[in-house]
Amino acid sequence: MALTEAQRSTLRRLSGVWRDLDFVLVGASAIKVWRPDYLRETNDLDVSVAIDLDAHPAGLDEAPGWRPDPRLPHRWYSPEGIAVDVLPAGPKILEAGRIDWADGCSMNMTGFGHALSRAELRDVGGIQVAVAPLDVLALLKAIAYLDRPVERGRDLEDLAYLLGNYVDGDDPRRWEETPESLDFHHGPAFLLGRDMSRWLTDHERTALQDFLNRARDEADAHATGGRMARRLPLEFRLGDRTDVQAVLLGLLESFAMGMISDVE
Repeated sequence: MALTEAQRSTLRRLSGVWRDLDFVLVGASAIKVWRPDYLRETNDLDVSVAIDLDAHPAGLDEAPGWRPDPRLPHRWYSPEGIAVDVLPAGPKILEAGRIDWADGCSMNMTGFGHALSRAELRDVGGIQVAVAPLDVLALLKAIAYLDRPVERGRDLEDLAYLLGNYVDGDDPRRWEETPESLDFHHGPAFLLGRDMSRWLTDHERTALQDFLNRARDEADAHATGGRMARRLPLEFRLGDRTDVQAVLLGLLESFAMGMISDVE
Protein backbone atom coordinates (compact mmCIF):
# COMPACT_ATOMS: atom_id res chain seq x y z
CA MET A 1 0.00 0.00 0.00
CA ALA A 2 1.50 3.33 -1.09
CA LEU A 3 0.05 5.52 1.67
CA THR A 4 0.53 5.05 5.40
CA GLU A 5 -2.30 3.93 7.63
CA ALA A 6 -2.40 7.42 9.16
CA GLN A 7 -2.78 8.97 5.70
CA ARG A 8 -5.50 6.50 4.75
CA SER A 9 -7.33 7.14 8.01
CA THR A 10 -7.11 10.89 7.38
CA LEU A 11 -8.63 10.45 3.92
CA ARG A 12 -11.46 8.44 5.42
CA ARG A 13 -12.11 11.31 7.84
CA LEU A 14 -12.09 13.84 4.99
CA SER A 15 -14.57 11.73 3.06
CA GLY A 16 -16.88 11.88 6.07
CA VAL A 17 -16.57 15.63 6.62
CA TRP A 18 -16.83 16.39 2.90
CA ARG A 19 -19.42 13.79 1.92
CA ASP A 20 -21.35 16.45 -0.03
CA LEU A 21 -18.31 18.15 -1.58
CA ASP A 22 -16.08 17.24 -4.50
CA PHE A 23 -12.44 16.94 -3.48
CA VAL A 24 -9.41 15.45 -5.15
CA LEU A 25 -6.05 14.16 -3.94
CA VAL A 26 -3.11 15.97 -5.52
CA GLY A 27 0.60 16.28 -4.72
CA ALA A 28 3.23 13.59 -4.14
CA SER A 29 0.80 11.36 -2.26
CA ALA A 30 -1.37 11.24 -5.39
CA ILE A 31 1.65 10.15 -7.45
CA LYS A 32 2.23 7.33 -4.95
CA VAL A 33 -1.36 6.13 -5.37
CA TRP A 34 -0.65 5.62 -9.09
CA ARG A 35 2.95 4.51 -8.60
CA PRO A 36 3.20 2.69 -5.23
CA ASP A 37 6.89 1.94 -5.85
CA TYR A 38 7.81 5.64 -5.99
CA LEU A 39 10.38 5.92 -3.21
CA ARG A 40 9.97 9.57 -2.25
CA GLU A 41 8.72 9.80 1.30
CA THR A 42 5.86 12.16 2.02
CA ASN A 43 3.88 12.16 5.23
CA ASP A 44 1.45 14.92 4.33
CA LEU A 45 -1.56 15.09 2.03
CA ASP A 46 -2.54 17.71 -0.53
CA VAL A 47 -6.22 17.95 -1.36
CA SER A 48 -8.17 20.37 -3.51
CA VAL A 49 -11.83 20.91 -2.71
CA ALA A 50 -14.49 22.57 -4.87
CA ILE A 51 -15.16 25.57 -2.64
CA ASP A 52 -14.24 29.23 -2.77
CA LEU A 53 -12.11 30.92 -0.16
CA ASP A 54 -15.05 32.15 1.94
CA ALA A 55 -16.04 28.51 2.62
CA HIS A 56 -12.54 27.36 3.64
CA PRO A 57 -11.81 25.02 5.47
CA ALA A 58 -15.18 23.46 4.64
CA GLY A 59 -16.06 22.20 8.12
CA LEU A 60 -12.65 21.05 9.36
CA ASP A 61 -12.76 23.82 11.95
CA GLU A 62 -15.76 22.07 13.52
CA ALA A 63 -14.60 18.47 13.07
CA PRO A 64 -13.33 16.78 16.26
CA GLY A 65 -9.56 16.53 16.56
CA TRP A 66 -8.67 18.76 13.61
CA ARG A 67 -6.46 21.79 14.26
CA PRO A 68 -5.10 24.60 12.08
CA ASP A 69 -1.46 25.36 11.48
CA PRO A 70 -0.70 28.63 13.29
CA ARG A 71 1.43 29.92 10.40
CA LEU A 72 0.00 28.49 7.18
CA PRO A 73 -3.68 29.28 6.49
CA HIS A 74 -4.12 26.38 4.06
CA ARG A 75 -2.69 23.70 6.36
CA TRP A 76 -4.65 21.62 8.84
CA TYR A 77 -3.64 18.66 11.00
CA SER A 78 -5.80 15.58 11.27
CA PRO A 79 -6.35 13.73 14.55
CA GLU A 80 -3.68 11.30 13.29
CA GLY A 81 -1.20 14.19 13.06
CA ILE A 82 -1.11 14.24 9.25
CA ALA A 83 -0.54 17.67 7.72
CA VAL A 84 -3.23 18.32 5.12
CA ASP A 85 -2.90 21.22 2.71
CA VAL A 86 -6.49 22.16 1.90
CA LEU A 87 -6.57 24.07 -1.38
CA PRO A 88 -9.94 25.61 -2.30
CA ALA A 89 -10.71 25.50 -6.02
CA GLY A 90 -14.20 26.89 -6.42
CA PRO A 91 -15.46 28.79 -9.50
CA LYS A 92 -14.19 32.20 -8.34
CA ILE A 93 -10.73 30.89 -7.58
CA LEU A 94 -10.45 28.98 -10.86
CA GLU A 95 -11.56 32.07 -12.78
CA ALA A 96 -9.01 34.26 -11.00
CA GLY A 97 -6.30 31.61 -11.27
CA ARG A 98 -4.97 32.47 -7.79
CA ILE A 99 -5.75 32.29 -4.10
CA ASP A 100 -5.00 35.40 -2.09
CA TRP A 101 -4.85 34.29 1.53
CA ALA A 102 -5.70 36.59 4.42
CA ASP A 103 -2.06 36.62 5.58
CA GLY A 104 -1.00 38.22 2.28
CA CYS A 105 0.37 35.07 0.65
CA SER A 106 -0.76 34.23 -2.86
CA MET A 107 -0.92 30.83 -4.55
CA ASN A 108 -1.09 30.10 -8.28
CA MET A 109 -4.05 27.77 -8.99
CA THR A 110 -3.48 27.29 -12.71
CA GLY A 111 -4.46 23.76 -13.71
CA PHE A 112 -6.59 22.87 -10.68
CA GLY A 113 -9.73 22.81 -12.79
CA HIS A 114 -8.26 19.78 -14.58
CA ALA A 115 -7.53 18.11 -11.25
CA LEU A 116 -11.20 18.23 -10.33
CA SER A 117 -12.69 17.53 -13.76
CA ARG A 118 -10.31 14.72 -14.77
CA ALA A 119 -9.91 13.00 -11.40
CA GLU A 120 -10.34 9.23 -11.28
CA LEU A 121 -11.66 7.19 -8.37
CA ARG A 122 -9.14 4.88 -6.73
CA ASP A 123 -9.44 2.55 -3.78
CA VAL A 124 -7.41 4.02 -0.93
CA GLY A 125 -7.70 2.19 2.36
CA GLY A 126 -11.09 0.75 1.63
CA ILE A 127 -12.72 3.91 0.35
CA GLN A 128 -13.00 5.46 -3.10
CA VAL A 129 -11.00 8.68 -3.36
CA ALA A 130 -10.79 10.96 -6.39
CA VAL A 131 -7.14 11.23 -7.47
CA ALA A 132 -5.72 13.60 -10.09
CA PRO A 133 -4.14 11.69 -13.03
CA LEU A 134 -0.39 11.76 -13.53
CA ASP A 135 -0.39 14.16 -16.49
CA VAL A 136 -2.40 16.72 -14.51
CA LEU A 137 -0.11 16.26 -11.53
CA ALA A 138 2.87 17.03 -13.77
CA LEU A 139 1.31 20.38 -14.72
CA LEU A 140 0.50 21.23 -11.10
CA LYS A 141 4.07 20.42 -10.08
CA ALA A 142 5.51 22.68 -12.78
CA ILE A 143 3.18 25.54 -11.83
CA ALA A 144 3.96 25.17 -8.12
CA TYR A 145 7.67 25.28 -8.85
CA LEU A 146 7.37 28.40 -11.00
CA ASP A 147 5.33 30.03 -8.24
CA ARG A 148 7.96 29.48 -5.52
CA PRO A 149 11.14 28.01 -7.04
CA VAL A 150 13.36 28.48 -3.99
CA GLU A 151 11.22 26.34 -1.70
CA ARG A 152 9.74 23.87 -4.17
CA GLY A 153 12.71 21.65 -4.96
CA ARG A 154 10.73 18.51 -4.21
CA ASP A 155 8.47 19.35 -7.16
CA LEU A 156 11.51 18.98 -9.41
CA GLU A 157 12.08 15.51 -7.97
CA ASP A 158 8.48 14.54 -8.72
CA LEU A 159 8.70 15.93 -12.25
CA ALA A 160 11.96 14.12 -12.92
CA TYR A 161 10.32 10.90 -11.77
CA LEU A 162 7.29 11.42 -14.01
CA LEU A 163 9.47 12.09 -17.06
CA GLY A 164 10.96 8.64 -16.64
CA ASN A 165 7.98 6.74 -15.24
CA TYR A 166 4.80 8.24 -16.66
CA VAL A 167 3.96 4.84 -18.15
CA ASP A 168 5.13 1.39 -17.08
CA GLY A 169 8.05 -0.30 -18.77
CA ASP A 170 5.78 -2.85 -20.46
CA ASP A 171 3.06 -0.41 -21.49
CA PRO A 172 2.17 -1.07 -25.17
CA ARG A 173 2.09 2.68 -25.82
CA ARG A 174 5.89 2.73 -25.59
CA TRP A 175 5.99 0.77 -28.86
CA GLU A 176 2.72 1.79 -30.50
CA GLU A 177 2.70 5.57 -29.96
CA THR A 178 6.31 6.68 -29.82
CA PRO A 179 8.67 7.34 -32.76
CA GLU A 180 10.94 4.42 -33.61
CA SER A 181 13.94 6.73 -33.47
CA LEU A 182 13.24 7.67 -29.85
CA ASP A 183 15.40 6.25 -27.05
CA PHE A 184 13.32 3.61 -25.27
CA HIS A 185 13.97 5.33 -21.93
CA HIS A 186 12.52 8.57 -23.33
CA GLY A 187 9.16 7.02 -24.22
CA PRO A 188 7.43 8.02 -20.97
CA ALA A 189 8.51 11.65 -21.35
CA PHE A 190 7.24 11.74 -24.94
CA LEU A 191 3.89 10.24 -23.97
CA LEU A 192 3.53 12.62 -21.04
CA GLY A 193 4.00 15.58 -23.35
CA ARG A 194 1.64 14.10 -25.92
CA ASP A 195 -1.14 13.47 -23.40
CA MET A 196 -0.82 16.91 -21.83
CA SER A 197 -0.91 18.65 -25.20
CA ARG A 198 -4.45 17.38 -25.76
CA TRP A 199 -6.03 19.32 -22.88
CA LEU A 200 -3.72 22.23 -22.01
CA THR A 201 -5.12 25.73 -22.39
CA ASP A 202 -3.01 28.37 -24.12
CA HIS A 203 -2.18 29.93 -20.75
CA GLU A 204 -1.12 26.58 -19.29
CA ARG A 205 0.95 25.77 -22.37
CA THR A 206 2.79 29.09 -22.05
CA ALA A 207 3.52 28.42 -18.37
CA LEU A 208 4.78 24.93 -19.16
CA GLN A 209 7.03 26.33 -21.88
CA ASP A 210 8.45 28.74 -19.29
CA PHE A 211 9.24 25.80 -17.05
CA LEU A 212 10.88 23.91 -19.93
CA ASN A 213 13.05 26.88 -20.76
CA ARG A 214 14.26 27.06 -17.17
CA ALA A 215 14.85 23.31 -16.92
CA ARG A 216 17.00 23.37 -20.07
CA ASP A 217 19.40 25.80 -18.40
CA GLU A 218 22.85 24.19 -18.16
CA ALA A 219 24.76 27.31 -17.14
CA ASP A 220 24.43 26.97 -13.38
CA ALA A 221 24.29 23.83 -11.27
CA HIS A 222 22.03 25.73 -8.88
CA ALA A 223 19.57 26.72 -11.62
CA THR A 224 16.44 24.72 -12.39
CA GLY A 225 18.12 22.32 -14.82
CA GLY A 226 20.98 21.46 -12.48
CA ARG A 227 18.68 20.98 -9.51
CA MET A 228 16.34 18.79 -11.51
CA ALA A 229 19.13 16.66 -13.01
CA ARG A 230 20.38 15.77 -9.54
CA ARG A 231 16.89 14.50 -8.74
CA LEU A 232 16.57 12.10 -11.67
CA PRO A 233 15.50 8.57 -10.70
CA LEU A 234 18.34 6.22 -9.85
CA GLU A 235 18.00 4.22 -13.08
CA PHE A 236 19.04 7.34 -15.01
CA ARG A 237 22.18 7.80 -12.91
CA LEU A 238 23.74 4.35 -13.31
CA GLY A 239 26.06 2.65 -15.78
CA ASP A 240 26.89 4.70 -18.84
CA ARG A 241 24.22 7.30 -17.96
CA THR A 242 26.60 9.34 -15.85
CA ASP A 243 26.05 12.73 -17.50
CA VAL A 244 22.81 13.47 -15.70
CA GLN A 245 22.44 16.89 -17.30
CA ALA A 246 22.56 15.34 -20.77
CA VAL A 247 20.09 12.65 -19.67
CA LEU A 248 17.72 15.31 -18.38
CA LEU A 249 17.98 17.32 -21.58
CA GLY A 250 17.13 14.20 -23.58
CA LEU A 251 14.04 13.62 -21.48
CA LEU A 252 12.99 17.26 -21.76
CA GLU A 253 13.42 17.26 -25.54
CA SER A 254 11.37 14.06 -25.80
CA PHE A 255 8.68 15.69 -23.67
CA ALA A 256 8.71 18.78 -25.90
CA MET A 257 8.51 16.54 -28.97
CA GLY A 258 5.45 14.87 -27.51
CA MET A 259 3.87 18.29 -26.91
CA ILE A 260 3.84 19.01 -30.63
CA SER A 261 3.39 15.46 -31.94
CA ASP A 262 -0.30 15.94 -32.75
CA VAL A 263 0.15 19.35 -34.38
CA GLU A 264 -0.26 19.08 -38.13
